[in-house]
Amino acid sequence: MPAYRPEDSNGERRRSAAAPCHLDHRHRLRLAELSTPVRFAAGEFVFRENEPATRCWLLGTGSVVLTALVPGRGTVALETLHGGDVLGWSWLGARQLWQFDAQATTTTDAAEVDVAALEQMALSQPDFGYAVTRVVRGADRPTAVYPRPPARSLREPRGTVTVVPADRMPTGYRVVSRSVETRDSVTMTLVPAAPPPMPLPRFTPGQFMMLYAHGVGEVAISVSGDPSRTDGTLVHTIRNVGAVSRALHDAPLGTIIGVPGPFGQGWNLPAGSDRDLVIVAGGVGLAPLRPVVLAALAAREKFRRLTLVVGARSPADILYRTELAAWQARTDLTVELTIDQPIAGWTGGVGFVTESLHRVDVDPEHTTALLCGPEPMMRFCARALTDHRVSPRDIQVSVERNMQCGIGACGHCQLGELLLCRDGPIVDYATAEPLLRVPEL
Repeated sequence: MPAYRPEDSNGERRRSAAAPCHLDHRHRLRLAELSTPVRFAAGEFVFRENEPATRCWLLGTGSVVLTALVPGRGTVALETLHGGDVLGWSWLGARQLWQFDAQATTTTDAAEVDVAALEQMALSQPDFGYAVTRVVRGADRPTAVYPRPPARSLREPRGTVTVVPADRMPTGYRVVSRSVETRDSVTMTLVPAAPPPMPLPRFTPGQFMMLYAHGVGEVAISVSGDPSRTDGTLVHTIRNVGAVSRALHDAPLGTIIGVPGPFGQGWNLPAGSDRDLVIVAGGVGLAPLRPVVLAALAAREKFRRLTLVVGARSPADILYRTELAAWQARTDLTVELTIDQPIAGWTGGVGFVTESLHRVDVDPEHTTALLCGPEPMMRFCARALTDHRVSPRDIQVSVERNMQCGIGACGHCQLGELLLCRDGPIVDYATAEPLLRVPEL
């Protein structure tokens, strides 16, 4: 334990020690309530290797060196932390053991955080949990200026910068329903946990939210609900493919999820009752297209012909099976279902989705096509449509990369000149085709 704990007579010392500059005033006060000022003498260990990692420190003054015992080399210094740094982030995940020693090199003042209370507050107040998590991970830079990636965006001249807004904080949403779609996908309905001071803007079909799972991270997930709803309800179909999506996929009813958004460019639905709309989905690619189908059916008079082609590996991999059956029963919508390989009891189509698309009666001068699925599927479907003389400008595809910020600031989702979280994910095929042709881009 620390050799000395100064008294906190008026709260000012406590408040300043527990208030990183990257938190706003409200979050600083909340964090201050959960922290205790501590002082470590020079040479004193803050923690030792293999001790339970259950605490977190916000360093005020002084410095702490992290060391580890390396066979054949002895004790090796890994890093030195100073005032303003955060020591000990293992509280973000499951309880762990320290993998190194932490020792004060000078007299060091810090704020020791009550981690159990912090986690409870973060769960009940997602905006606070999100802000603190980003500070601890060193990711929070309100109104920070990030240099643009080397390639110029189509919507922003070379050499400009992007300012990250300080209010990019999630609204707390509660999981109120959870429906299993396939062996690895669920559809969740989310409602605001409390009336938000500033409700999220309504999404347009094709846009996405950055869903935040407390203590794990956030991930871009397309909205798959009805775009006509005005009560703030969100519907997301989530496939379990990684740590964050697994945490969201497995979240039980009542879980609070942080939701900032919506982000990106959505589907551009054609105007004019002389247009045909062809919607092609592969696997979970039906999720971002479901809002399009719902919107098109709600305004059926705006389209001449409406066709939905859905492909999956097997019947068990088809999303929204009950809803698809209802759509198949309609006379104003043509639905083609196909699976990759024949299976006993299946009465629908067999073969790749491109084979079903070849059977669709396409009027090239009056067709708009929307494609979402694996990139090879979209390329082959786009080729089939262009073979029918549909213009690449009338073909839209959903292209995704590693979207981390949602606002075109970090550059992780760059594809050629595009920043897909901002310039996409929906782009026309005339723009996407030369980029998708480049291996590993």
